[in-house]
Amino acid sequence: MSELSERIARLSPEKRKALAEQLAPLSSAQARLWFLEQLEPNSSRYNMSKAVRLIGPLRGDVLERSIDEMVRRQHSLRTTVVGIEGQPYQIVSEPHPFRLKVADLTGLAREERETEAHALAGKESCDPFDLEKGPLFRALLIKVAAEEHIFLLAQHHIISDEWSIAIFIREISAMYQAFVAGQACLLPELAVQYGDYALWRRQQLESVERLVLDEVPLLRRERIVRSERLRAGRDHERGQSHDGGQRAFHGATTVSVSETPTAQPWPAVTRAR
Repeated sequence: MSELSERIARLSPEKRKALAEQLAPLSSAQARLWFLEQLEPNSSRYNMSKAVRLIGPLRGDVLERSIDEMVRRQHSLRTTVVGIEGQPYQIVSEPHPFRLKVADLTGLAREERETEAHALAGKESCDPFDLEKGPLFRALLIKVAAEEHIFLLAQHHIISDEWSIAIFIREISAMYQAFVAGQACLLPELAVQYGDYALWRRQQLESVERLVLDEVPLLRRERIVRSERLRAGRDHERGQSHDGGQRAFHGATTVSVSETPTAQPWPAVTRAR
C-alpha cells in the first residue's frame, strides 16, 4: 500500500466519500485494467513499449526538454490511479521536471553494444509500474555510437495504446525539431484530455443505467408473462441441470515493436511473461 493509500485509508468514511466525489473516474477500459492489476500486482503484462533507432547528431538535452513539454501537455503522463472504497479514481499531478535516463555504451566493444542495448531495453520495458505511485511511463536513451542512439518509450496500458504511442513519438519529433531550431513549440494546447473523455463517458453510461432502471419493472413483468407462456411448451426441451460457464480473463497484448529510420532493423524488445 502506497503512502497515499494509507492516508486515504485513515480518513473517515464521510471524508473518503467526499474525496471520491472530487476525483475523476476511470473509463471502462481503464477500470478493467485496474481490476486485472489488482488480481496480478507487480506484473508487466500490461506494459507497452516502442524502440526507435536514431541516426545522426542528437542533443540529449533538447530531447529531454521535448519530453518535459510533452508531460506538461498530456495529463495522462502525469496520471496515477488510486482505489477508494474498492473503486478506482485517477489523480493528475502537477508537472515536475522530467529527467531522461541515458545509458552510454560507447565504452564497450562494438559487438557487445547491441547485446547490452537489447538487455537494457528489455529490462526497461518489463519492469512493472506502480499505478498508485507513478509515473506510468519511462523513457530511456541508449547511446550506441557518437551519432547513433536508441530511444525507448515504455508506458502502462492504462494510460496509453498503440495509437497514443505513435502520437507521442510524432509530437516529440516535432518539438525536438522546433527546439533545435530555436523556435517555440507550435503544437496547439489540448482542448480535451483523456480524463475529460472518461468523465463524459461515465456520465453517459450513468444516464443509460438510470433509463434502464426506470424501465426494469415493466420489462420484468413482460418477461415473466412471456416465460410463463413458453414454459409449458418448452419444458421437454430443457435439461435437468445447467452447467455454469467459466469466464476467462484475457490481458491486453503488450505492444513491443521497432521503428527504424534507416535500413538497420532494431529487434523487438522481449517482454516477460
